Amino acid sequence: MKKVLRIFVADIGGTSSRLALYNASPNQEFTLLSQITITTTDYTSIEHLLQSVIKIDDTIDYKQADISVLAVPGPVIHGTPVGLVNLPWDIHLSQDLLNNNIHLINDFEAQAYGCMAEQNTNFLAIRHPEKQVKHGFVVIGAGTGLGHCATIMDEKKPITCPSEAGQISFPFQNSSELQYLEFLRNKFSGKYPNGDRVVSGQGLALLHEYLTGEILAPDQVVQKIDQNSLTTEWFAKFLARDCRNYALTFLEACDMLYLSGGVLIKNPFLVDNQYFIQEFIDCDTKHSDLERIGVRLVKDELIALLGAAKYGFDKLI
Repeated sequence: MKKVLRIFVADIGGTSSRLALYNASPNQEFTLLSQITITTTDYTSIEHLLQSVIKIDDTIDYKQADISVLAVPGPVIHGTPVGLVNLPWDIHLSQDLLNNNIHLINDFEAQAYGCMAEQNTNFLAIRHPEKQVKHGFVVIGAGTGLGHCATIMDEKKPITCPSEAGQISFPFQNSSELQYLEFLRNKFSGKYPNGDRVVSGQGLALLHEYLTGEILAPDQVVQKIDQNSLTTEWFAKFLARDCRNYALTFLEACDMLYLSGGVLIKNPFLVDNQYFIQEFIDCDTKHSDLERIGVRLVKDELIALLGAAKYGFDKLI
């Protein structure tokens, strides 16, 4: 392997997309050379987007990279995206793009790889700061939607298991929560609200509207609430319940829960509280197993870009 690898990466989102170029040394130190954020809906296709980026910043050129990795919001099966969420267009790689060694992965698979690049990532330890990952971990993020990925640390290489768990019906429990369920049903069509609608930026705004009557954007909500607000209490419990259920699914391999997503990274108080911890470990049969799991909040909004770079590095070595 040559001394330094150049890796082009992108985190393609429904609203905005981040693109960057990294250098990767043989000991897996990733250096961010340049990065830009653009509006996804300004472009008509993935090819249009990639070619336009070069005109905006000619240092971010996928054709000059050893490998390119694009993280996309939805399942990727055998390198082909299927049923992408919130994108204004489907992604089809032309032969020209394929000739330039471009790979597609799920956006939360990229986040999982970012969590594995610990020396390049900052975390806030919420529970068990001394905990180390030996068997595996899960990463769950609340942003535009709700993303999930589990990772099993195999002896040869990590096995990532991205999922669409954000599309599962959300488990409301008591009479107060069932009234909120009815509020959501009346507001939207569909048989049930899923995790994407309940535990996300949109979910935070809807919850605040239900509890207070105020109709605000998510970034306005977080300016009006704090760690002790009722909106925070409900949102933290909802997120923790989703995290608990997902961690239980991979319990034997789950040493750590990583939390990510723009809503949480920008507003740590939404999870760094007792409402979250108490709900996360609330299980009659597996309380002690949940107790042992460490919890960390990712502090770097570029985690998916870093993870895509690590994925590309692992592909090349």
